[in-house]
Amino acid sequence: MSASSPTADEAELAISPTVPPTGLVRLLCLLGARAPPARLERELRRKRFHLAALLIPFCYYAVLRLGLLSQRECCYVFLAIGVIVLTGDVLRLLVPFVNAIAHRYLRRIMRPAEAQTLSGLPFVFFGTALSVRFFPPVITVAALLALIFGDLSAAMCGLSFGTLKLVGSKTLEGCMGMFMVSTVSAYALFAAAGVGCDPLTRLSVSSFGALAATVAELLATSGIFDDNLLIPVAASSAFALAFKLKACYPASL
Repeated sequence: MSASSPTADEAELAISPTVPPTGLVRLLCLLGARAPPARLERELRRKRFHLAALLIPFCYYAVLRLGLLSQRECCYVFLAIGVIVLTGDVLRLLVPFVNAIAHRYLRRIMRPAEAQTLSGLPFVFFGTALSVRFFPPVITVAALLALIFGDLSAAMCGLSFGTLKLVGSKTLEGCMGMFMVSTVSAYALFAAAGVGCDPLTRLSVSSFGALAATVAELLATSGIFDDNLLIPVAASSAFALAFKLKACYPASL
């Protein structure tokens, strides 16, 4: 009987160097994580790269505060970056040699399935551009925090404790993790920025936007329905609607 070929995920694990579990993975294991430490570590390694996206809201806010660009000009910049990244991604898919090199050097942060599909990076910039164009900066930043921290929480909570499947491999536990972290991050930002009138208003607005982000992540698939596009747009829209209902819509810088 011939041995079955290893899956792409198993092959990645086999060629990856053995790395001691990080503090977060050890904590998840102590809390009763269902997934093996190696798998948790691999997912966390991918998500750590996503934290680099924090540069997007930071740079956006800094550029506005310094008066280097207007909000509309920032929208065009993010849109242009998205088009450039998308062009490179399409080139990667059309030229097998380029794709092989990209997957070889980026395999630690790319899922095996992404070797034959568009990555989520261009959609991050497209989602950011839409939010920047139509909403005040504080709302855009809150939506991006939901994308960055919320998505990380959904992945780690779902992988560690997920038992009740909702859509595909997405679980109730992952959704709860995303909702709570997105609510906390938005509340902290609104409090620091002094928007939201009072603590209860901030909490209700933060929860509403976090719920929209969670639903968007749950229903997202790929392509134009990529979560990196849907989450910023859905969260921004929900934050804006909640602020208007509470009659305390934040002003632009």
